[in-house]
Amino acid sequence: MSVYFFGFMSILKLEVISMLTGHQLDLFKLLASVSGFTTIEELSIKLQRSQRSIRYDLDAIESLGFRYAYRLQRVPSMGIRLHTDSSTRIKDLFESELMEDKSFRTDAILFELLIKNHLSIGSMMDVLHVSRSSVSRLVSQCEQQLSTFNCAVTRSRFGVVLESDENSIVRMSDELIQKPETARRFIELAKKENIELFQEVELWIEELGCEHEFTLETVSYQAILAFVLVHAFRCHYVFSNVCEENMGIPYVSNWNISVEAKRGCLRLLPGCRVISGQLPQLVMDDVLAFDLFDQLNQACNHQLSEDPRSHQALLLHLRATVHRVRHEQLIEIPLKEDVFVSYAILSEVVKEVIRKFEKEHDLEFNDDEIAFVVMHVQAMMQRKAQAISAMRVAVVCHYGLATSSLLQSRLQSLFPSIPFYGPYSLVEFEKIGTEEMFDYVVSTVDLKLKNQLLVLPMLSSHDIEMIERKISNHAYLKQCEQLIKGYTYIHDQKVTMASLIKKEHIHFAKHVVDYREAVTLAANPLLKDGVIEPRYVQKMIWAISNLGPYMVILPKVAFVHAGTEDGVNRNGISCLHLSSSVLFGEKRVSEVSVIFVIASVYKEDAGLLKLVSILESEDNLNRLLQANDVNDILGLIKEG
Repeated sequence: MSVYFFGFMSILKLEVISMLTGHQLDLFKLLASVSGFTTIEELSIKLQRSQRSIRYDLDAIESLGFRYAYRLQRVPSMGIRLHTDSSTRIKDLFESELMEDKSFRTDAILFELLIKNHLSIGSMMDVLHVSRSSVSRLVSQCEQQLSTFNCAVTRSRFGVVLESDENSIVRMSDELIQKPETARRFIELAKKENIELFQEVELWIEELGCEHEFTLETVSYQAILAFVLVHAFRCHYVFSNVCEENMGIPYVSNWNISVEAKRGCLRLLPGCRVISGQLPQLVMDDVLAFDLFDQLNQACNHQLSEDPRSHQALLLHLRATVHRVRHEQLIEIPLKEDVFVSYAILSEVVKEVIRKFEKEHDLEFNDDEIAFVVMHVQAMMQRKAQAISAMRVAVVCHYGLATSSLLQSRLQSLFPSIPFYGPYSLVEFEKIGTEEMFDYVVSTVDLKLKNQLLVLPMLSSHDIEMIERKISNHAYLKQCEQLIKGYTYIHDQKVTMASLIKKEHIHFAKHVVDYREAVTLAANPLLKDGVIEPRYVQKMIWAISNLGPYMVILPKVAFVHAGTEDGVNRNGISCLHLSSSVLFGEKRVSEVSVIFVIASVYKEDAGLLKLVSILESEDNLNRLLQANDVNDILGLIKEG
């Protein structure tokens, strides 16, 4: 029987079981492979399990014998053997659902959904040899597993549809193929699905090994093969064989799979074992760079992935950063503190991402490398913010058609990316609507509007500078808004102002002379408690004077800070509420009514992002600006 058994084992159907456990299945196969009688002791030794467990599993196998026309013969003097009648062959048993692995049904359904984004209930009934209700039950089981990866299914009379983004699909397939048995099943299913495409994928991996002179160990090879098969089949069925732009991804650039799947391959490769040769050394830099990019992109509310050229440029910089950090090669960014002050909110987001990234990969980034990352992410986001700011600017001129047209033409040539509407006469502007239709109104006459920019007909240098400042501030606030949304998306938690700031660190003032006095008053509580040193106050004032009002992240609210090396002893936040606003900055100014002073120890969370997340709510922001006492401020809450 053993020769006969092994002769047909290779053609066993990989279908699912609902009757036997994995251990019972192993025991059944062992009984089928033994010719003659065997003993419980022999079975226990071969399977490395207790005799008590063997007895229990034998009872389970025996209980199913009436359904599949086999029985266990138990002869006290001889032992145990599997016996079938003349009409039942062992091969037929192995092709029945009795011999199918219990978890295979869910794997088969997951594979079908992954490669096609949908499945037909009827077709799965045929493949799995089960009823419609069984397929529906299995889909429900898969649905629970899918939900852990932000994937969902919808059902209709036509079948089941998978709904998810490509990154989630990649993460799920990555996790599934980590189980060797699942990887092997996916390989067998893919081979049956499309042998030509299967062989093409095998060739991709073979050529990669030949090019870089390495051979993967069996389990690692099967994991990589299963992963690539899933995504090659997705490209074939879901994307109609349209290969996405390469995005500078090495080693797997010619593989016809999605960009997200190519990144997934680079994450998998460093963990593979080889039996000869070695994996390319640069793979790890690429893997880490893509991982860091993905984490930054998620934290920045997916603002980094839309422009392929900028995407590729940022990846190049991240590869360089990762390589330096891995090999402890130091760089110096002379303006790092200026970067952290000028781009405070982005710096905090990047620092938080890097803190998590360091723990995951046992790396350590210094301040210079963090500043390097902030600079390049900021450059990319600034282009995006300008593109999405969608400003509407009206031009109102009362000097006649010729002068009005000249003003409009000059504005358009100076600021080509901004749409200017008009020019309108005073009468025309009154007819088209209110100021709310436009972000700004450039006018040669005082219209008594909050958003007007009063200019001369021929535009003086002061006028041009003012318009530039407003446009820049508008784009910057848009960028901050997107960052805050990204942060709150990741951190879905309740945050209270009382948990971030002490009652005695909140002060009110009626009037200050200028921003210098305002910052000094705002910092006094932290200074008295020894949280900061006097030089920290001077550096904050210097930053406002020289770098501009970048700390005005929300309307009329400034979040002021300097660098850790400028005199921070521990984390702390203080607040000054002004009855009348003060102008922040020198050439570029912003109106401010509330000032938060933030002191942060290196890589510690001082609460800036949480503080901003509370105030991004228009209701909370208005309550802050209109606060009359300390409790009004401490009562502000961001619900989770």
